[in-house]
Amino acid sequence: MEITALGYVGIKSSQLDQWNQMATGLLGMRQIDRGRSETADDCRR
Repeated sequence: MEITALGYVGIKSSQLDQWNQMATGLLGMRQIDRGRSETADDCRR
């Protein structure tokens, strides 16, 4: 099975800086501002 898309993932961590580095650097996730509303079309840019 191949993952072709992933929706929203909520993460709770007491070590946000370390989690952010792993998620963006190792996993290829993208960080967005918590207060900002973003649509799927925005992510495709």
